[in-house]
Parts: sequence; structure tokens; C-alpha cells
Amino acid sequence: MTKNYNYSIFAELDNNKVFIKYSSRIKESLRKLIKDFESNNNIDNGLSRGVPSAVQIYAAIYAYARFSITKYKNIPGNPCVMSDTYSVVLPQNI
Repeated sequence: MTKNYNYSIFAELDNNKVFIKYSSRIKESLRKLIKDFESNNNIDNGLSRGVPSAVQIYAAIYAYARFSITKYKNIPGNPCVMSDTYSVVLPQNI
């Protein structure tokens, strides 16, 4: 399937099963071009791709959220009961 179709998600599941999301067939000329390019440049066929993510963006958002919520956690006379990354529970309304 990965050699004949344009796929966007590839994951190995339990029991030797594979999950693939695919769309239209790749034209034969394009398939040959990709195969020749991969063999000449020692490139794998994309089966070992990891999960697309941007950890640095997550870390920045997480840090900003923690920084922003600190002012609500430290209100005098209104102690913080419970807090999460994006929420805080206080006994009194603000």
C-alpha cells in the first residue's frame, strides 16, 4: 500500500496490524522517480517516521500558562484549593 498510494498516517498496532490513511493512487512515473531518488540517496521509504510534534511549542505554551495562572493562585485571603495547568479552583469568586 505504501508504495502504490499516497498515505499520510502510518502506525503499527497490536497483533501485527497496521493503520494507514491513504488517498489517491500515485502515478507510475512519480512512483518510479521516488524509488530512483530513494535508492540513489539511501533514503528510507518513510515507514520509520515518528509522530509529528513540536515539543518546543508545547513547552512555551505550558510555561506561559503556568506563569499566567500564578497570579490567581496567590490572591491574599482566597487560598488555592486545586490547580491544573489551565485552571484554578478558589473558595471565593474573584
